[in-house]
Amino acid sequence: MKPGGGAHRGGLITFCLLVLLAVSAAFLRTRSYDFGWHLTTGELILQRFEVPRADEFSFTSSGVPWADHEWLFQIVAALLFGALGHSGLVVLKALCALGTGAAGLVSMRRSGTSASAALVVVSLALLGLRTRLAERPESA
Repeated sequence: MKPGGGAHRGGLITFCLLVLLAVSAAFLRTRSYDFGWHLTTGELILQRFEVPRADEFSFTSSGVPWADHEWLFQIVAALLFGALGHSGLVVLKALCALGTGAAGLVSMRRSGTSASAALVVVSLALLGLRTRLAERPESA
């Protein structure tokens, strides 16, 4: 066996488990009530090459100026949904969960936590994250 081969294999196993947990966390039904609004706004931005400066969707406040601070999420969501449909949403949520889990794992390992303890904590965190992982800008 090569020197360091066990550590490499352990890192690969940890990474695969992290990906598996992130993907499983992403397989939740769309629960965000305003996701259609985000998708439509993202499509408008892509069509017009500009971020809307006024509300175009509400009959009670149509034309009222507002700042769309979620425009980047809306573009990414519209592109993924347009290319992959609902599978694109799963990809987006899985990438968000994977990034969160990887950041937690790296942070814990740098602070001296053992690989197995860090994986257990991150696994529990990802399981807890499942209910908060929605198609919303703050999730991304």
